[in-house]
Amino acid sequence: MLKSLIERHPWIFYVVPFAAFMAMLVIGPALPVPPRVEAIIRVAVLIAVIVLVARPVLHVSVDPATRRDWARGFGLRALDPA
Repeated sequence: MLKSLIERHPWIFYVVPFAAFMAMLVIGPALPVPPRVEAIIRVAVLIAVIVLVARPVLHVSVDPATRRDWARGFGLRALDPA
């Protein structure tokens, strides 16, 4: 059933994460928690929605040269005394 729903409506992968973001903008201020906790909840919920719903259409690949550059940058930053 889920497969047929996705075949009929391929936009679901893109709309559901955006709808979750909009819902969090509405629901967030109503939560009885401090703003920092609200931000953590918002990020956690949105990451979960993206991973669960939009993962099939996300194509994240990083070539080895870019990974090496990132590792070099993080390493140099870790060695920086200031």
